Amino acid sequence: MDFRFSEEIATRAERFFAELLVFVEGEKAGTPLKLEEWQRKIVRELFGWVRPDGGRRYRIAYIEVPRKNGKSTFAAGIALYLLLADKEQRPQVYSCAGDRDQARIVFNAARAMVERGGEPLKAKAELRQYQIRSRANGGWYEACSADDYRGHGLNPHGIIFDELHVQPNRLLWDAMLSGRGARRQPLVVVITTAGHDRSSICWEMHQRAKAAIANPDADPTFYGCIFEIGRAHV
Repeated sequence: MDFRFSEEIATRAERFFAELLVFVEGEKAGTPLKLEEWQRKIVRELFGWVRPDGGRRYRIAYIEVPRKNGKSTFAAGIALYLLLADKEQRPQVYSCAGDRDQARIVFNAARAMVERGGEPLKAKAELRQYQIRSRANGGWYEACSADDYRGHGLNPHGIIFDELHVQPNRLLWDAMLSGRGARRQPLVVVITTAGHDRSSICWEMHQRAKAAIANPDADPTFYGCIFEIGRAHV
């Protein structure tokens, strides 16, 4: 399949972060969420590469970063983009993790962005107790963990898997991925720190990412990005 890079879509995604979102922790809290160079590269490549029909090229992204690199804030921004700006009708977006508290870390960061953001963002997003709703497209974003998932029929457009290496089993992963069939361009983003049980899903995705980085043509819809201390593989 022939893919092309859309500068327009890549720039739109990058500007969404800088113009609508804010940092919610630390010294930068309340200031525009200016992406670091490694984050900018991921956003532009993940959303900018498209198929001949205009749909997104990548369907699964594996992003492995060391601790204390702002991964929760970055993941929250991706989730809000998928909910509010990805031109999908009634998108369902989920933050997933091994337990309820972990699953809400990224969701709570996104919620804080809406609470502390400016009027343009608040005009797009409505806060509910357990959801963020899109005012324009009828979609929603919520947290979902392995310990409270009950097998409901979900139809996810966006899935953020935080710390995949601590998933207790494959049930939530398999259920979420199997529910994407009705979506035109669903996206699964794994964002995790290192540390792998070699029998885990995370190790499987880590190895798949390494293979995709080495030979992108062999797995063209899988985006791999692995940052190790002192070097990066993208």
